[in-house]
Amino acid sequence: MAKSRSQIQKEYRERKKLKDGKNYLKKESARVIKYYVPAAELPTKERKKRNARAKVHNQTHRRKRNAAALVLNESVTESSGYESIGSPLVVKLPLVGRRKGGKKKNTRALARAHGAMKRLKVEKEKLLKKLKAKSRQLKRLSTKINTGTRRPSEPCTPNSKTDIELRELNLTPRRRERVERKLMLKNVVLPEISEARASTLSMYERQSIARLVSGNTDLSLL
Repeated sequence: MAKSRSQIQKEYRERKKLKDGKNYLKKESARVIKYYVPAAELPTKERKKRNARAKVHNQTHRRKRNAAALVLNESVTESSGYESIGSPLVVKLPLVGRRKGGKKKNTRALARAHGAMKRLKVEKEKLLKKLKAKSRQLKRLSTKINTGTRRPSEPCTPNSKTDIELRELNLTPRRRERVERKLMLKNVVLPEISEARASTLSMYERQSIARLVSGNTDLSLL
């Protein structure tokens, strides 16, 4: 009967163990560790399959270890030194091994630690994104304050000035309607008054315009 690939590979590994010994075991250990994925990074289904295989392997290993220790305990005997005593003195060696729950406890603690590290990495990435966004926002605001609120490409008209001032105030729609009229009136009237005052050469007319704007004169006298 032809051998399967798994049987051929198993026999080949057994021959390598007998031939190379510890060197082969070191190479195999390095090869397995290279492709090992931590249990915390595996999907739930794959992790359960791995745990089931590990459980069977550990049970088999414990059975073999206990059987070997039992054979050793039965074979280790020591005589008392007196020929008159016919029954030999049997010394039983204690079974030294780790508790069953210790490995499971450590595995669970390691899985929780990996999960906590993964969550912390995700939170760190989110915080870094927020920090970058706030930094860009602060930089834009600083540039806007240093260079002025109006962009060079925007036309310097009463409408554009009013829109910029309303955006900076960040008002509700209802309050925006009230303030927009006043700002529009200010942006239309004040430039015209400034131009009229600048084009007037007479000191009396300039003072009259200034009193008119400040409200310190009677319009009927003009």
